[in-house]
Amino acid sequence: MPLTFFKKSWLINEKIKRGKCMLENERRKIDQLDQEIIRLLEQRFDTVQTIAKVKKEQSIPILDESREQIILEKVASYVTNKSYVSAIQTIYQEMMSSSRAYQKKQMD
Repeated sequence: MPLTFFKKSWLINEKIKRGKCMLENERRKIDQLDQEIIRLLEQRFDTVQTIAKVKKEQSIPILDESREQIILEKVASYVTNKSYVSAIQTIYQEMMSSSRAYQKKQMD
């Protein structure tokens, strides 16, 4: 027996509702992860602030390219899903750039 227009329409609406519910659940997960990431970033920037003080006291340059390269290599080794390596390294490059900018402000 062929599906009627109304039954097809109802099935499509149910599929859309399930998709929206699933999307909302996944977005809630992202929100929770974002809160954890922010907490960790604040800890990281607390440490960056301490590093800026040490660098200022000891006249050490802000940028240490070899250190940043080591960090990027370590990050790549920590990632278990290798398809994420490039994206995560890009995030770390931006984070290190922001850290350098923050250190510069602290040292001026």
